[in-house]
Amino acid sequence: MDSESLVLKSFDILEFLNENSLKPTLLIGTGIKGVRYHHLFKNLFGWSLKKHDPIYNINIRMNDFWFIDTNLYKNMIDYLQKVHEKPVSYFINGSEQSLYEYFTFKSHQDKKIDTSLSLITGDMHDNQLFDITTNNDKIDLSKFSTFMNDHYFNKTLSYRGDYINRLNSTERGQELFQKLNIKVAVSNYQGY
Repeated sequence: MDSESLVLKSFDILEFLNENSLKPTLLIGTGIKGVRYHHLFKNLFGWSLKKHDPIYNINIRMNDFWFIDTNLYKNMIDYLQKVHEKPVSYFINGSEQSLYEYFTFKSHQDKKIDTSLSLITGDMHDNQLFDITTNNDKIDLSKFSTFMNDHYFNKTLSYRGDYINRLNSTERGQELFQKLNIKVAVSNYQGY
């Protein structure tokens, strides 16, 4: 949690810690659209990957939930410093979140680590998936929320605060939010 976060509903912190300390939790999306920074794994990590490698088609930056495995993070930094032969501050000038997501996914894909991988068809960045869902009356919110809870929110109990506020700006969005197992608004909650 940071200063922009807020606990919305009480919960047992041990449930959250137990779920997320076993293995890294990673939310990625698939589909046509999404946040993809191919230059990171091509140029920064220096990975030579074929164009059909699944890493080209995943969407990252879909939530601001991070329970970082510090051993995995250290391995990422060590790897990058070895590739660039310089301290990390020389070549990371943006969000290390994206790097961690790609490194975690690649480590999972290479069977170096076990992750709790949540693969969602769609793009949750900028609340896209929820906007599409709440604007389409044909989508059953109960079925959709059950899927989202089973695959993601029961693990993390959190969602970006500004996305929550956007959900709550419409009646159907409020209905969906009430069905989701979100206990903590993380990042960008206050002031919106």
